[in-house]
Amino acid sequence: MKLLIPALVFSGAAVQGCAQQVPFHVNKIITPGLSQFIDNLREEWDIPGLNIIGAWGIKDENGAKTTADTSFILASCSKAFLSAAMGILMDDFAQGKNVTALPPKVKVFDWNTKVADLLPGQWQLADEWATKKANISLSLSHVIGVTRHDYSPSRTDALIDVLLNLKTSAPRSSYASNSHMAICPFDQRVLWDALRSIYVTDDTTDLITAAGGVISDAVDMTQWMKMLLNKGVNPDTNTTVVPKSAFEAVTTPHPIFFLTGNPRRQTLSSSGMEWDGVARLTRATTPQVACSPQVTAELSLPIEAYAGTYEDAGYGTITLCALSSTSSECRHVLNAFTAIHNITTSENRRTLYAEYGSVWSSYMRFRHVGGDNFQMMLMELFPHGYGKDTTPFEVNYEGINEAAVTFELDEDGSRVLAFGFMGTEEEQEGRTRLLRNTGVEYSISAAAQVVLTRIELE
Repeated sequence: MKLLIPALVFSGAAVQGCAQQVPFHVNKIITPGLSQFIDNLREEWDIPGLNIIGAWGIKDENGAKTTADTSFILASCSKAFLSAAMGILMDDFAQGKNVTALPPKVKVFDWNTKVADLLPGQWQLADEWATKKANISLSLSHVIGVTRHDYSPSRTDALIDVLLNLKTSAPRSSYASNSHMAICPFDQRVLWDALRSIYVTDDTTDLITAAGGVISDAVDMTQWMKMLLNKGVNPDTNTTVVPKSAFEAVTTPHPIFFLTGNPRRQTLSSSGMEWDGVARLTRATTPQVACSPQVTAELSLPIEAYAGTYEDAGYGTITLCALSSTSSECRHVLNAFTAIHNITTSENRRTLYAEYGSVWSSYMRFRHVGGDNFQMMLMELFPHGYGKDTTPFEVNYEGINEAAVTFELDEDGSRVLAFGFMGTEEEQEGRTRLLRNTGVEYSISAAAQVVLTRIELE
């Protein structure tokens, strides 16, 4: 079973039939063949309902049909609305129409305004130079050296908690998307009023308001798309929604980088201010030779030795549980996983489990990958199902809410001291170079993006 979260797909064409599902055979854009193709994908991906000009499927577990005005979660597409709203505010400040007071030190509010000046006494990164020099443009382009720690905020954190925790994150040397940079203290209704769009946030926390909290429908998203295609101007009213300078600033690529993937193609990716672009360059390659499978290195200690409670200022406390753990907290955790998975299989005997109520998760799992290295994955567990369906299930975002983890042992290798979130291979290489260039001896604690120190045995 999966959560009944319909998928939203929209087009720049006008939306028809807002009160009922569109009869696609009379729609000139949606042909019967395309309609069948979409239905097949919906079944393959287990998507209950979606909108593409018209509507397919259902929107709730009572079987109500999806319509063109059904609301959908926009997730990280919300970030594009944030930067556009910031551009509108900057234009208002430039024209003396602003209603939001700036700190006394700030005389100009534009993309080059320093974040430290906007948030005096609150903006503090691990790197002093980045703290002073980071401006709005660099922050929204994710190139100020802040490690991606989207899974660190808890559901009880306030915006100020996340802001103050930025200083606990080790600096990095490359681009990485970071939802923390989408914390916005400004009112974005100026944008919604111009487009008549729905703007709703998740009632769990305000932390995802700007990073992923927009909920809208195909009708209003069509207005958004029409405005974008018309370079910031609402074509129905000929009024400017996003000023030209702001539109160009947020849609212009800033960092440009390569992503690895298919060995026959290189992916050239770029990021504007919360707007991403991708281009693929096909290139000839030498045929790849298959390698013999490698034997996974054993753990230095029994898996039970890695179980215990660890803490960090930014992540709080995490209690890792092994299958043999007997505390009431661990039995609760293991029972939740047991409702969904057979955790006693041989491949799970070297796995650690924990409850972790972050913004994006309720639990985490550490799977052994070799030596003292694990792969962490965050997930939402529903051991009692959801709504009318009581079938237990798990929701995770493979490849997104994951991190490489390495445990650090004492000098004689007899006791686990801590574990670190290590980042991607590229980030690890950059951190290693930084340590070498500054004369710091390599260690797990020095190389990790964040380190959680053990405070007690399980």
